[in-house]
Amino acid sequence: MITTRKLERQRRKYKITPPRKGDVFTIPLDDGRVHLGQVIAFERFDLLFYIVVFDLVTTPERAAGLVDRALASRPILAGQTTEALFRPGGWKVVGNRPSEAARFLPAYKRDTPQGIFVKDFLATRQRPATPEEAEHLPPEHSTSPMAFQMALNSFHGLADHLDYFDTMDPDNIITAREIFGRGLVKSIVEWWEGVRRGAVKRGR
Repeated sequence: MITTRKLERQRRKYKITPPRKGDVFTIPLDDGRVHLGQVIAFERFDLLFYIVVFDLVTTPERAAGLVDRALASRPILAGQTTEALFRPGGWKVVGNRPSEAARFLPAYKRDTPQGIFVKDFLATRQRPATPEEAEHLPPEHSTSPMAFQMALNSFHGLADHLDYFDTMDPDNIITAREIFGRGLVKSIVEWWEGVRRGAVKRGR
């Protein structure tokens, strides 16, 4: 379990500089280039945060000048993660911009003694899940920073593809806006059928 005390020890030991909401940062590839990602929001205890990585690859030297261009490009990976690689030689903050929380933040399912509920990332909204939501929504989970790097290397043919990387694809993530923004989602059934057909296009 992650605690504030444990985080402080790790920060001192590994010289970690914790990011802030809206920070745009680089993720290095094995060939020396970098992708740009953004911190979208922190979960309610401020220990984990949600990031989106964009389809723009560049050199470390040019990254800071391409922040806006990166944020306007296609999102290719997303998920909740930790600050472990925000340290020398790892992920480097190169700017800060307002984040699009409503566009990206996911919904999860949560098992309780009263049944299965759906909740948003910030834990500000929840309600009983429909049968379809209970079947298809994932429980809350986090992805290691190294898994993001492995997925990006795979994206460029620099590492093997793992099935888990598909769960990090924004097109395969159901957002809280989809669940709570339209009331009960008959759309979740349509969404799932679209995924099965490979035809999901959500205008990201």
